[in-house]
Amino acid sequence: MKIIDTTTYYKEDLMLNLRFNILDRYVDYFVICEAKFSHSGQEKELFFDIKNFKKFEKKIIYLIVENEPNNIIINHDNKTSILRNNSVQRINFQRDFIKKSFNQFSPNDFILYSDNDEIPNLENINFKKISNNKIIFNQKLFYYKFNLHLPKVNWYGTKGCSIKNLKTITWLRNIKNKKYNKY
Repeated sequence: MKIIDTTTYYKEDLMLNLRFNILDRYVDYFVICEAKFSHSGQEKELFFDIKNFKKFEKKIIYLIVENEPNNIIINHDNKTSILRNNSVQRINFQRDFIKKSFNQFSPNDFILYSDNDEIPNLENINFKKISNNKIIFNQKLFYYKFNLHLPKVNWYGTKGCSIKNLKTITWLRNIKNKKYNKY
């Protein structure tokens, strides 16, 4: 069983370097996905440079999202709700694009997804013993700085499951840590 850490990227080299160094001994591959469009839809240059991460080069799979999603609403008259929906569609499209790299892995390999700053502690995790094939990490929340810890806030950032149980990365990201009443 391989462990694959996945995340999206936008000019976060310091955080990504920290992530790679912390997770390196536990993770078999890092999948990094960068888009040619910002979340607001502006075309942008690509910033990820694998040369900045030479130590991890053999473990990194770098994906580029070349296009916008098909479901973007073009004629929106700057209506806030449509702009926000377009932004969410772009974010989800970039996340779900990560799945394109999974054909080189086996169905039992384990995928972790989180934002760059949500670095899970994998020290005591035995992925073979995860009973329901899903894991949600209760992480410490630091607000803007490493020294501004909010100890009373539970943050459930990193989530994971086996490839065979993965629907989409967005589905994985949206899994809640508990069941909620439909009301």
